[in-house]
Amino acid sequence: MMAEYPHVRMGDGTACIVRADVLRKSGKVEEAIALYLDALSEPPQAALCLKLARSYEELGNISEACRWALMVVDAE
Repeated sequence: MMAEYPHVRMGDGTACIVRADVLRKSGKVEEAIALYLDALSEPPQAALCLKLARSYEELGNISEACRWALMVVDAE
């Protein structure tokens, strides 16, 4: 999966997720998605997949929202 997102940097996932949650709640969904993607691990956490799905849904990007929601099945 990580090969699909070559711009994704592995870093402190927890810090990225906390900051992304704050950004999403303040309406900065696109910035939140970038941080959620930074927090991805292999395999991705189910909770993070759902955060991405909900974020993409907020932006009206239903295909990406569905894609991330379906990834929950393969997540840890």
